[in-house]
Amino acid sequence: MAIDKEISGSEETVMTPEEQKKWADKMVGKKTIETKSDVKEPKKPFVLDDAAKKKIEIEVEIQLEAEAQAKAEADYKAKLIQEAKRQLLFSQAEKGTAGEGKHPIFIDLPPASQNIRLDGKQYDVNRTYHVTKEVHASLTDVMGAGRRHEESLMDKQGKLNAYRKRLNQHATL
Repeated sequence: MAIDKEISGSEETVMTPEEQKKWADKMVGKKTIETKSDVKEPKKPFVLDDAAKKKIEIEVEIQLEAEAQAKAEADYKAKLIQEAKRQLLFSQAEKGTAGEGKHPIFIDLPPASQNIRLDGKQYDVNRTYHVTKEVHASLTDVMGAGRRHEESLMDKQGKLNAYRKRLNQHATL
């Protein structure tokens, strides 16, 4: 049996185990556990039976299908909106009523050319741009000039002439 000593001031007292327990209860403010039967055993992990697992699997499958369906619907809706905007812009451009006078133009250049620079803006080949009527006319003229230039470098059999061959040889060296 353990006996602890408490020093209060200059007086020394001896506490019995029951007094120690009361003192500890008073200090902690809780009743201490007296027996092993008061100690709660940890709960055993919950185990799902086959029916519960199957139910959860079905719920997950339904949720994933719903998410996939929602994504497909959103993608389709976005595609329709984009197509409708394109059609509207094209029809407005044909009528000349497009916002800020925008006209669609596809940049189609000969193989030797990669872009057109106009007013500090670069227009790349094989892309569609929406430009004003004046810029549309300028880009169309530049593309036509590029095609005419490429045709002038071809001989009658459709092959590049000697000048062009010599230019290409120097470019690859």
